Amino acid sequence: MSGRRCRRTFGPFEIPGLVDAWVSDPAGSTDRRFVGNVIVLSGSRQAALDRIREHYGGRVCVLERDGPTAAELEAVPNEVIDSDAEAVLGKIQEGHVDERRGVVVTTVWVADRTPVDYAERRWGGQVELRGLLRPIG
Repeated sequence: MSGRRCRRTFGPFEIPGLVDAWVSDPAGSTDRRFVGNVIVLSGSRQAALDRIREHYGGRVCVLERDGPTAAELEAVPNEVIDSDAEAVLGKIQEGHVDERRGVVVTTVWVADRTPVDYAERRWGGQVELRGLLRPIG
């Protein structure tokens, strides 16, 4: 099964409370049908489904989850590379937004206690630090 991702929109329209959206398309390997998968904030399911149904009549799965929206997560990478964060985290080696898990995965040289504590204070659970190297001791 392959998946294609989109951000904040599902086709040409906005979805209320969107956290993440993707499509499941078995690409011809079976006779299963295309499904639109959407995760929205708690309390947004019916509004999201109503909006989707204005434009799309196919199979769709809409689930609710508490956590940051895709738009909120997309703002975090700019903060992770600002001068205050870089002074503690060091040079960011790579990173990506993982909407399904609700985190920004960020790779630094060493993810020891100081950068991990800083990330937790500044972003709560929205930033997951991964170290390329292990701290000594």
